[in-house]
Amino acid sequence: MDSAIWIVFLAALFAFEVVYFKIASYYGIVDRPNHRTMHQGETIRGGGIVFYISILLYAFWQGGLSVYFMAGTSVLAFISFIDDLHHLPSFLRSLVQVGAVTALVGSTGFFDWSVPGAVLMVIVFTGALNAYNFMDGINGITGGYSMVFMLTAYTINQFWISFVDPYFLWSIIAGLIVFNFFNFRKKARCFAGDIGSITMAYVVVYLLLLLIKKSGNPVWILLLSLYGIDTVATIIQRIFRRENIFEAHRLHLFQAGIYKGGWTQLQMATAFMIVQSVVNLLLICMVFYIPSPSIQWILALTMLLVLSVIYAYIKFRVLKIRWL
Repeated sequence: MDSAIWIVFLAALFAFEVVYFKIASYYGIVDRPNHRTMHQGETIRGGGIVFYISILLYAFWQGGLSVYFMAGTSVLAFISFIDDLHHLPSFLRSLVQVGAVTALVGSTGFFDWSVPGAVLMVIVFTGALNAYNFMDGINGITGGYSMVFMLTAYTINQFWISFVDPYFLWSIIAGLIVFNFFNFRKKARCFAGDIGSITMAYVVVYLLLLLIKKSGNPVWILLLSLYGIDTVATIIQRIFRRENIFEAHRLHLFQAGIYKGGWTQLQMATAFMIVQSVVNLLLICMVFYIPSPSIQWILALTMLLVLSVIYAYIKFRVLKIRWL
């Protein structure tokens, strides 16, 4: 990307974010601390709107994005922002998310490839949207984890499989730089909000679908393995404890690590980034240097099992979080 364009792009996003902060402060679009939150003092909600703006700027500058992706992103961003303001019914949010993900899966041709496989993808990737939203609870985790994904995607796109316009990746990375500047700090200036976490999750789903389609290898879903393990394990745990899985809680590993393990928010966010980076590196080596698909799957499942065991050990033995 031309350095001058890059500087202008970043400056525009920074300017927009600052203007949004002023609007949000004026209209009271803020999170106030309570017994369930992990912050002190009022913090601006919805700072992740910069992700959607970065997509719009890219579309205006370069074009070429799928109509289905743009429509899905716009609808999700709108619904998520309304939810940030007024807390919409979960059924309505879920319906919109399923529709948006189905449009993406269909537009990338997976229903022609395998209908059962495409339906499974809709279920898994709709879950991924919610996983991103569930995990958006401490400073730095959404922006940091997403940056790891985007840099991994850029590396794969640049050196092994060209599956998306690199300028699109740079545009999203620019949005993450701006957001992390205000969020990846001890006292965050803003939170992503639903509009930020859901929009970023939709971008991640879009890129994963393109990568899986181009490579023909679903194992790339492990690029979200850490979020997936924590989300699924926590949901199962809450079901066993007969709790409402849609109510706020403090059972995610990052929450337990802070409240029971004494970690700071940024330390926990950094730990998630490091672990997922290691997984991504192993995944790249496995896919591009081991030609046998069957061996790849065996190694992928082994890696997933090892991660799950380590996760369970830390959560239930080290942090002493009860299962039932």
